[in-house]
Amino acid sequence: MSKVIALMLLLSMVLATAQSEEIQYSQERLAVKIKDTIIASDYEWLTFLGTSKRIGGDGSAIGESKKWDGYEGGVKISEGEFYEIAGLNEYAKRAYSLKADKRSYTYGGVGMMVAGIGIVLVNFLQGFGVDASRGPSTTLAYIGVGVELVGLTFTIMGVTKPSKLTVASFAVGVADEYNKNLKRTLDERSK
Repeated sequence: MSKVIALMLLLSMVLATAQSEEIQYSQERLAVKIKDTIIASDYEWLTFLGTSKRIGGDGSAIGESKKWDGYEGGVKISEGEFYEIAGLNEYAKRAYSLKADKRSYTYGGVGMMVAGIGIVLVNFLQGFGVDASRGPSTTLAYIGVGVELVGLTFTIMGVTKPSKLTVASFAVGVADEYNKNLKRTLDERSK
């Protein structure tokens, strides 16, 4: 009787360990979502633009799209976090820098456009103020319009700057490699 109980306890411990490894793997694994489809090393088929395609380990079937999101255990993460988790710190730094540059260009450009509008508005209202005899200054109007145009240029540069550093196929390959190493590490721990 005690041997049966010991055997049942041992079996339940093995099953609990295997279950906890699967839970840990599912919480830590990386995935890449492209056009409403999640792919990673556990997924063999990709539905892309309405057709199913088999994907290889390098993710070659998905093309060279930069429209992807990284996930860790089902939770969306930034591109920088994705590469940090995968251990590619140089890519993470560059991804964070790209995001900061994009934001700086966009918001800086909007700020310059607002300042330019302010200059033109103040110039226009100056003609109706205390010293109405002078009227609006053409030079100040040109300066205001120039600042607006420079601001518009920076805003367009920020908005059109790519939001991702790497293409989706590269990210899928990184996720595959990371997930294989994670599975191997968890398997080694259980032995």
